[in-house]
Amino acid sequence: MAKSGYLREIDRLGRVVIPKQFRKEMNIPEDGGEVLLTCKNGVVTVSKSAETCIFCRSRRRLSDFKGRPVCAKCLDEIKYGARDESAAEEE
Repeated sequence: MAKSGYLREIDRLGRVVIPKQFRKEMNIPEDGGEVLLTCKNGVVTVSKSAETCIFCRSRRRLSDFKGRPVCAKCLDEIKYGARDESAAEEE
């Protein structure tokens, strides 16, 4: 029978380590990622947050860049460099 839960200590800063098996199951990257914590009636729930651009937090028009979500605007900045806003408005 598979183990259904893990007992973890909370450190003095209030942190808890999410077991690797759970992070893998939730498809959370090893080098970071975000989770949504909710609390209702004394029960804390951890769920994977909606994907957002790693630079500007946009949820629109995401593409994969080296395994991380990046929006179209930030991807253009990566490709072509940051441009002056007034020059972009003239186009």
